[in-house]
Amino acid sequence: IIDGTAVAQLRKKQEDTEHTFLAQLKGKPPCMVRPFHRELQGIDFFLHNGPETLTENAVVRVAAKGQVKRGPTSVTFIENIAPTTHGLEAAIALENHSVPVPFTPEALAYTANLEPFDATHTHTREDLRNIPIVTIDGADARDFDDAVWAEKWENGHENGYHIIVAIADVAYYVKAESDLDKNALERGNSTYLPTQVVPMLPEKLSNNLCSLVPKEDRPVLAVHMYIDARGNLKKHTFTRAIIHSHARLTYEQAQA
Repeated sequence: IIDGTAVAQLRKKQEDTEHTFLAQLKGKPPCMVRPFHRELQGIDFFLHNGPETLTENAVVRVAAKGQVKRGPTSVTFIENIAPTTHGLEAAIALENHSVPVPFTPEALAYTANLEPFDATHTHTREDLRNIPIVTIDGADARDFDDAVWAEKWENGHENGYHIIVAIADVAYYVKAESDLDKNALERGNSTYLPTQVVPMLPEKLSNNLCSLVPKEDRPVLAVHMYIDARGNLKKHTFTRAIIHSHARLTYEQAQA
């Protein structure tokens, strides 16, 4: 049973909660605003005032305080984004799907303190640096998170192959339950749009420390796979390893 004090505290917390979102003006303030987020589109939001420079159809960021529910709801002006929706397709898509864009200050502080991989600490990892493993990605790719290598497997399996696939070992940098781990869990994945990418991890990790760039030692999770001539997997083993990518290939180069 929750006592009266606890209920009052819960209601106070709900009343103090502020929800911010993008919306389009349906006139000059005071006026109705239309939110872009699909879950808010059945609610009548009203903006009482804002800068004189606001025009009809302008895209703004507003805030609603307390529990957002059906019926007339007042919002306060936060910032003017653009005079129309033109060119804001990506921002609206991110808003509509609740994709978090900025990382929290705590996650950024955690990332700023990360040091590059120390290649001298290899005693707990399989050393694959002498294997000419390569990455294969699109010509415009910025991050390289997996690498491959293959050789003929002649242990009784004619025309079979021993294949290694390695992916960046993000857990080397991102510890469980850390602020960055919680941010990444909330995102779940990187989000790719035609005009921008919202990464699951800050750029220092996604485009640098965890990117399997050529001529750099990188910690990875790797799997050794052994297949026969028909492509049947005969055996495999997983390992934490260290690699040294020998080349950054494009799909066209790999197919040549």
